[in-house]
Amino acid sequence: MLDDDNRPERRTAFIGREVLLTGIDVAVLQGTKFAVQGELQEGEYTILWIGKPEGPRQAGVAFAIRFTPY
Repeated sequence: MLDDDNRPERRTAFIGREVLLTGIDVAVLQGTKFAVQGELQEGEYTILWIGKPEGPRQAGVAFAIRFTPY
């Protein structure tokens, strides 16, 4: 999920859109290669992630969670 100059959009935006198309409320993403941890909003989804704090980005996990109002 690292952003680079060869992609026309952020990968998190792509993930948010694709997960929304499936209708899934919670998706687990592995091998995200984000550094440390964070959170951001992409459309209807909140994406939470944690990765390796130092050294090469080799691992990481993220969750895309859609919060629906009741």
